[in-house]
Amino acid sequence: MTSYPHSEGPLARTGAARVEPWRNTEWQKLWLAMQARSWRSLRSRCSTVLVALSVLAGALSLAAGCATTPEQRAATEQAWAERDRVWAAECAQRGGRYISSSCVGFGGP
Repeated sequence: MTSYPHSEGPLARTGAARVEPWRNTEWQKLWLAMQARSWRSLRSRCSTVLVALSVLAGALSLAAGCATTPEQRAATEQAWAERDRVWAAECAQRGGRYISSSCVGFGGP
């Protein structure tokens, strides 16, 4: 019979005793400092950061919109109009009506 290399050893390690973190003095100091701190201060900091990120996102979107030339905007609007014409034709072939980018009115009483 072939024995495995570690089959004779114990099932669990019995090394150094496990130390609970709450018995450590540094952990206790951290815990007390967190308990003394107001959660409102953390919440106000988070809300300030969220407002700043929202303003930044808005500014970037405005800058991106202003970066479009009139020619690019006209080309984009023309492409959208062509797409709407194609979709309206496909909708009409199926017996529907194309309204607000939606094909509606199939069958019914």
